[in-house]
Amino acid sequence: MKLLIVDDDAVFRQALCAYLPWDYIGVDSVLVAQNAVTAIEMVKAQDPEIILADIKMPGMDGLELCRELRERGCQARVFIISGYGEFEYARRSMEFGVLDYVLKPLDNDDIDMLIIKLRQAVNDIRKPAEIYSILHPDSDFVQQLANALSHNESNRLRRIPLEIVNKLNLRTLDLVRECFLRILDVVGKIICARGISDNDWKSFHRDIMRNLHSINSVSLIVMYMERALIDAGKAVARINNSMSISWHVREYIDRNYSKADLTISSIANSLYLSPSYVGQVFYREEGQKILDYLRQYRITQSWELLRNTDVSIQDIAEKVGFSSVQYFHRIFRQFTGISPMRYRQAWQTDEKSRDSSGKHG
Repeated sequence: MKLLIVDDDAVFRQALCAYLPWDYIGVDSVLVAQNAVTAIEMVKAQDPEIILADIKMPGMDGLELCRELRERGCQARVFIISGYGEFEYARRSMEFGVLDYVLKPLDNDDIDMLIIKLRQAVNDIRKPAEIYSILHPDSDFVQQLANALSHNESNRLRRIPLEIVNKLNLRTLDLVRECFLRILDVVGKIICARGISDNDWKSFHRDIMRNLHSINSVSLIVMYMERALIDAGKAVARINNSMSISWHVREYIDRNYSKADLTISSIANSLYLSPSYVGQVFYREEGQKILDYLRQYRITQSWELLRNTDVSIQDIAEKVGFSSVQYFHRIFRQFTGISPMRYRQAWQTDEKSRDSSGKHG
């Protein structure tokens, strides 16, 4: 996390650098600029997340700096430092996205308040990153969410929104709304992977989006998301009654068997379930392991290419998802008892015999 101090007073700059507890605040790198022009260049080169700028400087002042940064698309959180006589002037800076202002000279209480404000800004900046991290497909939260949706666990789904708010310490309406919108995206992937139609999901998604943006209370958004997750679980339950996990596995393999890096984990991730659980369910329902089914499927796909094309054995192995032609040969023999070339030759011989019989007939 980078912070830029912009002030023409060298003593004040040095004091801030030396005495503020930057580790506690969460700032890794403190940059300094003695005027607004230098600050603009440093923002361009270093892209600091937080800027602490004096409002009264020679040349371009702090207010003009804020205006210029916003016009350049700078998204940094800006704090303005101003003297008591510049209070109203500092308030005008809010028009340009300034987060807060600090009045100087600073006494101990002012410094304590500045530390609190800077630390809160750092935490707010890091919150979206925490949200993205917890919503990664491999995260424990996403796995738990997928399991709760898959099994229509209403009580578990009801607890999730408040747990997330508390876990991430989300206190502002914007952060809560952003978090739940991200969760909504994950829910969409999960329930669409279970067989919900695109049109049904778009309608469901549109209604939730509209309501989330119209609610202006954290507690009400939490309550609304509880209801939305429960409804999503019920939708998945209706689909589960008609299509099993095994059906989804077979359908996924049908679309992706040609990819050499296709694994049980990638299949399970597409369903937002754990590999072990998907493997157990598939074996119970189909009587064979997913890997065996995948190999068998690839071999049957290779038969079509061996019989009806002149594609080389090596290219066929690649087309049906085998990582090497040697591995293809070994698995092919396991299923057929002969090599791919022998299979092709036998088919061609049989085909000639059929053609000859047809002509004589």
